[in-house]
Amino acid sequence: SLPASKSLVNRWQILAAHFDGLELQYSTQAQDVEYLSAALSDFRNGKKEFFVGKGGTTFRFLALFLSRFEGQYKIDLDPQLCARSHLALTDALAQLGVGFEFRESSFIIQSSGWKASRIRVNTDTTTQVLSAVLLNCWNLPQEFICEFTLPGLSRDYFQMTLDVLAEAGLVIGALEDSARASNLNELMRVSISSGQVAKARKYLVECDVSSAFTVAAMAVAGGRAEISDFPFSSRQPDLAFISIMKKMGADISRQGSKLVVNKASVLNSIEVDLSNCPDLFPVLAALCTLAD
Repeated sequence: SLPASKSLVNRWQILAAHFDGLELQYSTQAQDVEYLSAALSDFRNGKKEFFVGKGGTTFRFLALFLSRFEGQYKIDLDPQLCARSHLALTDALAQLGVGFEFRESSFIIQSSGWKASRIRVNTDTTTQVLSAVLLNCWNLPQEFICEFTLPGLSRDYFQMTLDVLAEAGLVIGALEDSARASNLNELMRVSISSGQVAKARKYLVECDVSSAFTVAAMAVAGGRAEISDFPFSSRQPDLAFISIMKKMGADISRQGSKLVVNKASVLNSIEVDLSNCPDLFPVLAALCTLAD
């Protein structure tokens, strides 16, 4: 039995913070989840300073959430996170009329709420900011328009955001027409009408597929694993590990609701593109050292 997907939990946590009565069911000790949960709880209790550690997704989701509300907020970051590029985030905040400033290992937000009803989000290096905008643009007094180019990287994580919003019963307009875009440079445009309310009241978060891959790799290397309640139809990008392992000749199969993996006598070499599931890279690299 594995912990819940932190990518899904954090998306649902943001929605639950906007909509009272949305209950989440999950079990995980992932730091990213715990930091975001603590920050949202502290916000409800009137606090203005938060800590997000090294999690880029946690930081970007929380920053866009806080920017919706009037006040000055301080997000303390791990130095490693500070060193990363945050141009897409700061550009989005600037377009929304939100003040910000980096101070050593902290990010200061000075907001009077979103002042713009239209934004163009940069998706050249990450879709996290785009997801953060779409998760936080509800309960606005007017229609909100979001423009972006079709993401070339992490597109499946963006699709995960769209799936979460749809499952919550929230409607993004003009998405069908925009989804036909095939050129990565083609501009997409979606609209979010005002006054929408989440229809979901309870959501059980599926297990973390990245964690499942780690367990499966250990089983292939020298044992056996049975992973219960495995989400075979999951939108998590790391689900690709099943097809990758099969190509390597691993003994991996579905038995009812379980994923069953056994030790492999021989593993084949493989060439694979992980651009949409980069979290698989470290463990897969280790597994490949056992391949022929």
